[in-house]
Amino acid sequence: MNEFELQGQRFELQSRGANEEIMDNSSQNPHVKHSIVIVTPVYNDWLSCARLVSELDAAFSEMDGTKIDILIVDDGSSEEAQAQFVNADDCHNINRISVVQLASNMGHQRAIAVGLFAAVEAGHYESIVIMDSDGEDRPSDVIELVEQQQRSPSAVIVAKRAKRSEGLIFRASYFLYKCMYGLLTGTEISFGNFSILSSDAANRLLHMPELWNNYPSALLRSRLLYNEIETERGDRYAGTSKMSFSNLAIHGLNAISVNSEVVFVRVMFICVAIGLIGILGTLAVTGLRLFTDLAIPGWASDVIGTIAVILTQTLFFFFISMFLLLHSRSNPALTPRTVIPGYIANRYDILSHGKSRL
Repeated sequence: MNEFELQGQRFELQSRGANEEIMDNSSQNPHVKHSIVIVTPVYNDWLSCARLVSELDAAFSEMDGTKIDILIVDDGSSEEAQAQFVNADDCHNINRISVVQLASNMGHQRAIAVGLFAAVEAGHYESIVIMDSDGEDRPSDVIELVEQQQRSPSAVIVAKRAKRSEGLIFRASYFLYKCMYGLLTGTEISFGNFSILSSDAANRLLHMPELWNNYPSALLRSRLLYNEIETERGDRYAGTSKMSFSNLAIHGLNAISVNSEVVFVRVMFICVAIGLIGILGTLAVTGLRLFTDLAIPGWASDVIGTIAVILTQTLFFFFISMFLLLHSRSNPALTPRTVIPGYIANRYDILSHGKSRL
């Protein structure tokens, strides 16, 4: 064996030893990269949140010891979390529980945006789960979301309600909202906030101003690939739902506002259609008045006057809407990533088994 062959063998042995050493170091520290974080907004509902933590810990015991982090977004709560919020000895599958405290109450959707920002800025999460803390998003369904994302890692996995348990009035209102959304935007929306997405997808959403208004609608607008899974609505842990009829109306308007350009185009077509109908109606009334004996004296002028008022109001509404849209597009849009840091008042840990920090 010549000298070059001997050097080649020595180099191969050294490389193999280095690779084995790296693998040994990785196996000794399996949680160098925390893969999953649960983002949940809370407003005074700390009792429900504590139960959610307990049930999440139990649910992830089925995932072969997979540890998770929980990020609670305190949406300007007037009540502080109790000192004994969670017992560290009872948490076997939760690595860290952190709280991001907002300077004021900003609403559910903006609290979600802040949670996504904090999770992405941490820099060590592969997947981010968004869910409510009141129990209506079931912890057992989180496991199904995680498993589905493992099958389709490039897609955002969203939960679609296969069965709802709200009252008749709320369900009718929600159905009306979905119909209005589809009519004005041309897009069907069938899911809410409960979902799992990668950090890259979350970072893309954080660069969209629309995320500040409504997460599901911003997700549709982002053109990110998403898959739906069917889930059932869980029972609330405590208290009553804060989603009143007025809150649902505000939520619906915020969702529709994400697609303001599409809404404007559709409204423009409606205005044009009303204008054409008005012109045809005016011609028909004029023809009846001039060429037939069917018109009642004074009737034609009243009808034409009413049509003229409708056409004037339609034209006025059209131009006002157009100028408002053009004005909004002439101003630079601020992305959530830009403005969120100013709304964070404090960050602290409730539980910490690791060295990572948000």
